[in-house]
Amino acid sequence: MKPAIFFLFFILIPVAHALDCNKVTEHKDLCNDVMNSDLSNNEKQEMITELLQDLKNYPAHDFVYDWNTHIDTSIPPEGIAVQNQGYIKNAWMRLLTAMPSVIENNTLYFSGKGKALSAYKHDVVIPYGQIIGNDCKTTYQLRENKGVLNLFANNVYQGNGNLVSFQSSSDTALRAEYNINVKTDINHYKWYYYCCAHSPQGGCTRVCRVCKYSNTEQKQDNLVIKDQLFLKYYNPEMKADFSVLDVYSGSTKITYKPSVSSSLNFKDSFLKKYDYIYGINTSIKPYDVLIVRVDKHEWNEKDNLYSDGNETYEIIVKDTSNCNITLFTHFANKTILCNLSYQPIDIVIETDKLAYDENETIKVSLKPSKEFNLTYAGKEYKVKDSIELKAVYPYNKISVFYNGRSIDKIIHIKEKESWNILLGFSVFTGMNYLIIVLVRKTWGVVM
Repeated sequence: MKPAIFFLFFILIPVAHALDCNKVTEHKDLCNDVMNSDLSNNEKQEMITELLQDLKNYPAHDFVYDWNTHIDTSIPPEGIAVQNQGYIKNAWMRLLTAMPSVIENNTLYFSGKGKALSAYKHDVVIPYGQIIGNDCKTTYQLRENKGVLNLFANNVYQGNGNLVSFQSSSDTALRAEYNINVKTDINHYKWYYYCCAHSPQGGCTRVCRVCKYSNTEQKQDNLVIKDQLFLKYYNPEMKADFSVLDVYSGSTKITYKPSVSSSLNFKDSFLKKYDYIYGINTSIKPYDVLIVRVDKHEWNEKDNLYSDGNETYEIIVKDTSNCNITLFTHFANKTILCNLSYQPIDIVIETDKLAYDENETIKVSLKPSKEFNLTYAGKEYKVKDSIELKAVYPYNKISVFYNGRSIDKIIHIKEKESWNILLGFSVFTGMNYLIIVLVRKTWGVVM
């Protein structure tokens, strides 16, 4: 915050605040300063909204709920038309929001349950003192003035009131109906004439009149105002594939694949994976109703461990103690313990013999019966149990890879041309030896 604004917080006269700044995990003191100031509600909302922008990693549902349920709705929101029906005047209603919910690309998501917040009001204006028709007097008596807001989720009644719990396990149309009923008794009084003076002969010499009750008319006025809000169902599976690949030299190699945003925690290290950035939007002036905004953005945070990958991570960590995984979505979170069990695998590579001629078949068998990555003569193979390879000179090493480990088998490959030369040289040497033997025998006899 700017220093001038920060200083302003401390010189404003404190007033009672309606919102709980304990819901703000950062800048809590600053939040309290804002709420205890004599700024207008709109100014407070703007400043708190700025503070909430720092909470990008997690949705601020609790704060949004507290904020929205303390909005002053005594006046209608901007852009809404009031309606009149008989003695019902200035009636309006607005379905404000569903909580908790998030908005992403103009689509409102919910987890399957929540509370719908509405604002509504109407007046009753009775024309007291107004005389109707030929009445000598008309009186009015208000018998009933009832306004009930009913909430429906996919046409199923959920409850009534300005804050109504609802539940649905699919995309949902929330419908609010504000039913207003006003009943008024209208008492009609009529002139009644009578003879108020008589002559000695008994005739009427003067006629008088009196305003007396005649009958009661019951007037009933009804008005229904409707509003809708469409929600998309969001309930992703929360799981994490976690397994220990190998343990060597005081380090542990792990494969890790969470289905949602997560935090993999060890005693002295962590890997945090985020799929979204959260913010705050405001709507419906002058209320400034808050709603959690979601923007797709993936990034990681890590400390004191090695990791690579984006969806499936390979992790090397020194200390695996206190290992746990926290998974979280827009609306829920859960923590599970890591399964650190590990069974070492002794990999055995066997060949049918140790020396091969070039292009001869090498029969390779592997144990145990798992799928391994094998390389020979610059080529890679996926192997389970066995494979046959062509001997290539001068490649004398067969390598098997599994969970970051490499095991080698050394064989001997004889070059075909060298073998022919050696064979020719051997034949030549043998022939010469035979000739020498024959010469010695022949010349030995002659001599």
